[in-house]
Amino acid sequence: DKTMARVLNYIWKGWPLSTQTSNYTCWSTRPARKDDRSPQSQEVDMPHYERRKTELSVLKGCLLWGDRVVIPPTLRRKILAVLHNGHPGMVKMKALARSYVWWPGLDKDIEAWVATCNPCQETRQAPPKAKPTTWEAPSTPWARIHVDFAGPFH
Repeated sequence: DKTMARVLNYIWKGWPLSTQTSNYTCWSTRPARKDDRSPQSQEVDMPHYERRKTELSVLKGCLLWGDRVVIPPTLRRKILAVLHNGHPGMVKMKALARSYVWWPGLDKDIEAWVATCNPCQETRQAPPKAKPTTWEAPSTPWARIHVDFAGPFH
């Protein structure tokens, strides 16, 4: 991947002094399809890496952000499939991912992956219903009042 190669090169040789003089945007050539469960981040911006440049390192040829492995675009789909094994849900999948891997748009890609998983959508829990509450009766003139236009639901 050209972006990862560029980031590795910057780590080894130093980052450019000015972002204005460098072409920082790399574009993926693969078009996105509506039914595709591939990572949705089609545009990879170098500023995501530059903001983390003091925290990026290389260990045995692997690019790391802290203790997390930075995953190249070609492997992201496989990583998402491994993270989603057992259909843990979005929250647990994000927590697991944040423990081991990182790439720009990771959360967005996980959300898209879970949103396109039929078993997850069929078994997800509905949000809890809000309990009806009564408002405090006004005790002074010009106090705030609440009006229920829909009618009583008791």
